Amino acid sequence: MTSKRDAEARAVIGRLLAAAGRRGPVEDGVEAVEYEWTSPHRFTPPQREHLAGFATDAARRMDRCLGGLLRGQWGLRAEPMREFYGPALRERLQGEGAYCVAITRGGQTVGLLALPAAAAMSVMQRLLGGGDEVEEGRELSALEQALFVDTMAELGRAISEALEAAGGPHHSRGEELHIGTFPLPGDVGTQFGGLVFASEQDDSKCLSVYLLSDLLAESCPASEEQGGSGQSPEEEMLQHISMATVTATVEVGSATLSVRDIMDIEPGDVILLQREADGPVDLAYQGRLLLKGYPGRSEDHYALQVEQFCGTEVA
Repeated sequence: MTSKRDAEARAVIGRLLAAAGRRGPVEDGVEAVEYEWTSPHRFTPPQREHLAGFATDAARRMDRCLGGLLRGQWGLRAEPMREFYGPALRERLQGEGAYCVAITRGGQTVGLLALPAAAAMSVMQRLLGGGDEVEEGRELSALEQALFVDTMAELGRAISEALEAAGGPHHSRGEELHIGTFPLPGDVGTQFGGLVFASEQDDSKCLSVYLLSDLLAESCPASEEQGGSGQSPEEEMLQHISMATVTATVEVGSATLSVRDIMDIEPGDVILLQREADGPVDLAYQGRLLLKGYPGRSEDHYALQVEQFCGTEVA
């Protein structure tokens, strides 16, 4: 996605992700439902089922590839796809200490192939005639790194063939190994689909594939919910959110009173507020100041004429 409209939508998604981390209080009497904001929900159940078929085929093709290289198959199985925003995916890769090779399309990075460091060491030792035992703290030599990139190229080819068979586009892989740095495309709102292929013989041996959700979506049949809208997933999400209702409160002012003063109040008494009579009043939501304006009247109702916005953060 390259349009200005999509970029603006992703920026709002980024602010929503930040707001989700704050998890403000829920107003009394309001029914709330937990929603995992930190993960995208791009694909419908039928589309996820379609992608599960792609993952199963990819596991079979990669297992056959590894069998030819290592003279023994891993017995790869595809785990259910997970969805990530860019920052969460980067954090996951850093936590794994993964060795990565970029997946490219038309010279642009569209995803990553990743192996945890221990699994990468084990594969390289097997290729070079050694055993599975990995020396703790050891890093790949220059020769092993070059061999690793070539091995990942074969696995990448198997994934590309599986994606094409599922109706998706062809892609290739990059020529550079990335250790500790991850060339993820896009920004904070960019979405990825993550597939983990674990070995049935050894759960520590697993290969992860992370592809742009847009790329995966090209292989999916259009759903009734998404077909014909002409909107990006970010815009559809924002349109859905915009239908939600919230209660905003106009605060005319406040006063500091003693308990005795409150007990002595009678009808007709005047309470002096700590706000000048000709100054603007506040409109707030869940205790957060959103804007300032001047009170007025519209037909038979009090009204507020907006004068100034007090911030752009999403509450």
